[in-house]
Amino acid sequence: MSFPAMDLIAEKLGEVLKAQNFSAAKEYTDENGPCVIFTGEEFAYSILYDEKKKLFQLRSAEMDENSPGEWQTAASWLFDPETDGNGDAESIANDFCDTVQGPKNMALMTQKKKRKKNEDGTQNADPVFLFNRFVNIFPDLREDMTKERIRYGKVRAFTFAKTQVAPRCEALAEKYPDTDAFDRMCTVLNDMYANGDLDARSCITMAILNNVSDTAFGAMKEKLSEDLMKNYKYGRRYIGKEVKPEKKKKRSKIVARALDDSKH
Repeated sequence: MSFPAMDLIAEKLGEVLKAQNFSAAKEYTDENGPCVIFTGEEFAYSILYDEKKKLFQLRSAEMDENSPGEWQTAASWLFDPETDGNGDAESIANDFCDTVQGPKNMALMTQKKKRKKNEDGTQNADPVFLFNRFVNIFPDLREDMTKERIRYGKVRAFTFAKTQVAPRCEALAEKYPDTDAFDRMCTVLNDMYANGDLDARSCITMAILNNVSDTAFGAMKEKLSEDLMKNYKYGRRYIGKEVKPEKKKKRSKIVARALDDSKH
């Protein structure tokens, strides 16, 4: 059962989340008190008022088969309906809205890139699919993905692969190269390079493999597929280097004249 402060906060947050393609607020059952939920394609937010602790919580969770998974608290504010009023509720609403919007322009961060379909109707796996595969090996990666979405509205694929995935892969390869977890990690890299889209492949080569130590890479390359190693053959040459775009070649006078004649 909602109350004025909950309605005010839910309405304000709902306006922000609507622009990010989330559903309108729906009542959600929670034993701790009144709760509403906003669901998206891959992610959900909820506002809970914990009656015992007298506080509002903004929570987030990954969607799992159309249901939210484990809730993570993104922000919390004390609020006593008997002493606090609309001004306090407004402050809470503004903070919750700032939390889900992050520091970047909302219109940019809410754009979701659809996975491209192959000719046979199947879909290439994108970077987020790649990261979800890694969650089975590095369970704490899921929490970092949640934080990334809360702050930026999406998972910044290349940055996330470089700063969060690569260090975990490096540590596993250096410390535990003879384990089942290491073998599974290499299997994920091979499978995703074979079936992933161009963004996922770039994350594997330029963001992950190019950001692990030589020791780690030495252990990993023994397990990496022929296809991946063939295409990554010269990848490590670009570590720390800025790759300039290829200059546009000038057309020869003969070719240029032939093209111009064909237009007439």
